[in-house]
Amino acid sequence: MSTAAPVRIRFVFPLLAQPQAVSGNLLVLADRARRRGIAVDTGEWHDAGPLPPAELYILGGAEDSSMALLAERLAGGGLVEAVRGGAAVLAVDAGYQVLGQAFEASDGTRHDGLGLLDVTSTRAAERVDGPMIAHADAALGVGVLSGYETHRGRSVVGSAAKPPATLELGVGNGTTPPTDGAVAGHVLGTYLHGPTLARNVELADLLLRWATGRDELEPLDDTLVHELRDQHLAEERVDPTGWGGRGYGKKSILQRLPGPKA
Repeated sequence: MSTAAPVRIRFVFPLLAQPQAVSGNLLVLADRARRRGIAVDTGEWHDAGPLPPAELYILGGAEDSSMALLAERLAGGGLVEAVRGGAAVLAVDAGYQVLGQAFEASDGTRHDGLGLLDVTSTRAAERVDGPMIAHADAALGVGVLSGYETHRGRSVVGSAAKPPATLELGVGNGTTPPTDGAVAGHVLGTYLHGPTLARNVELADLLLRWATGRDELEPLDDTLVHELRDQHLAEERVDPTGWGGRGYGKKSILQRLPGPKA
């Protein structure tokens, strides 16, 4: 058992997030850390004011009417200073947008973001809803990513950041060629839901490496996770627009997946 201080991971302002299973990301990170003997301290943070110290922060999506409030709370909570001090961040959907230079609210007004990512986001008239398949930058070492997107955001990535993935399927940033998200240092934003890390365990391990400062992590047996992911990918490539029953035909695999380790 590890005697090192636990890695602190916080999902901040979850009550502002849309119900897209973002809390599942905490479970995945905790499980993958503990299976390697890495002590973790995970939790949610709801209060306005200074954020608790952490090595990794998770930001979720937000209702359209809550994006400005999310940005305000993050700006007042010291997230920028935490990142400058070495903290890592995974930001999903609206969380991604508010970490940029600016974003557009549902009423069309422009709001300043936190400036942690060189990204400017606007809103399209129609919402994107559907599966996403993304091929990550080889330098990240996380391979093919899969999940879902549901958003109106359109994001332009500037020169001080770069998209972490190009898209085989989906809209993502809304650019040509199609890309998803932005990454700068140890801050990564994405439109990928799922929850993000349950579908993409290599991305979870990248975040754990950032949070722990380790170059390598002990490998885990992810055979069943990859089998399930490959089935998702196969279905999405055959039926890229259908949602009916997606993910519910995998009981034989899901029942074999190991549960979280205490």
